[in-house]
Amino acid sequence: MLPEKFRGQHDAYLVAWMRAEEVLKITERIKNETFIPSIKELRYASRRIVQAHVDFHNNKATDEQITVHLTEATENCRKAQHDAVDSAINFVHEQLDKLSEQVGLAVLSKAFPRYVELRRVIRTIDERIVASRTNRCDLDDEYEAIKKDHLIEMVDLYCEMECSEDVIKSILKKDRRDFIVSVILVGLIIGAVVSVATLIGDKNGYFDWAVISQQKQK
Repeated sequence: MLPEKFRGQHDAYLVAWMRAEEVLKITERIKNETFIPSIKELRYASRRIVQAHVDFHNNKATDEQITVHLTEATENCRKAQHDAVDSAINFVHEQLDKLSEQVGLAVLSKAFPRYVELRRVIRTIDERIVASRTNRCDLDDEYEAIKKDHLIEMVDLYCEMECSEDVIKSILKKDRRDFIVSVILVGLIIGAVVSVATLIGDKNGYFDWAVISQQKQK
């Protein structure tokens, strides 16, 4: 264990680690694989903590160097939390754009009525992330607020949208069937109109083929 004088910094590291882990647990619901950049940052953080303990017990580092290890470990955890949020937003953005392009906005909105609500939540998070960059002193508090106020809602909405896959397939299947039926009906109607017009023409002599043939020979 590190001496008591490092307790404050070590506790700050633990808080940052738990915040990052909580965000990862939330965001990994929208993706089968964990967000690799965040995992790497947490690995770097652990490496820093291990190095701080090793250097201290081997008397190979000054207090200042131990402090640097602890500070960097906390910073890695902060980056892990931020990366998880950013990656989640980007992933949902890409999936929404891809799905709306594949099936059309009308079908997507019909199968998932809360589509507009999900877009609104994403836009809100985007705006808060951009705003957080104007004052980096509030960066951690802003990301923590995003996690608390919006992130879980976004993940829940996205998971709900994923459950709409069967509904989307059903709508597309029905639309294709309705289109085929419409084409057949139009064909039948056109055929009927032509047949009726021909009968009327024959009855009134409009289609006296012998007369028409003679006129062509002249």
